Amino acid sequence: MGKIALSIVQSVDGYIADLDDQFDFIEGVAGPNLTDVSTSDSPYSLEAFFEAYDIIVMGHQSYKIGFATDFPSKTIYVVTNEKRPNEGNIHFVKPGQIVKLMLAKKKQGHHIYLYGGGIMLKPFMAANAIDEYIIGTVPIIMGKGKPLFYELDESIPLQLDQVDVMGGLTIHIYHRR
Repeated sequence: MGKIALSIVQSVDGYIADLDDQFDFIEGVAGPNLTDVSTSDSPYSLEAFFEAYDIIVMGHQSYKIGFATDFPSKTIYVVTNEKRPNEGNIHFVKPGQIVKLMLAKKKQGHHIYLYGGGIMLKPFMAANAIDEYIIGTVPIIMGKGKPLFYELDESIPLQLDQVDVMGGLTIHIYHRR
C-alpha cells in the first residue's frame, strides 16, 4: 500500500506565503552555535523524499506559479474548479473528486506528495487521509499571510516521530495516530 504525505515549510506563526503568494522567507537563518541534528538514525532528506513519490497533488495556485515544471517525471494532479483538458503528465481534478481518487491510487501502491497550502489540503485533512505530515519551520514571524491549515470540524491526532534541524530550518515529522 502507498501513502499520502504533506511536506511543506511554514513560518513560526503558521504561514506558507505572504498575501502576494511570495515565499522568499523559507531559507531560514541558523544561529552561529546551531548544529544540524536529528532524533533519527536517518535524518530527513528532501532528495530521498522526492524520489519516493510518484504522484504530486498541487493546488491551482501552486500550478499557476509554475511549480509543476519542478516535477517533469512525475504524474501531477492539479486541484481546480476550472474545467481544463489534461496536459501530458498533468491532470486537472475537481476538489470534490481528489481525495477519493488519491485514496484509490494509494491502494494501488502509489506514494502521493501533497504540494500546496490550506485550500488544497483541507479536503484531505477532513477525510483524515494524510498519513505523514513533514512540516519545516523557518525562524520568522510573518504576522499575516496564507495559512498552512484552515479550520476543521474535528481535530486530527498526530504522533511526533522525528525532529531534525537543518541549517535554519526545524523539521517535524508526524504520523496519524
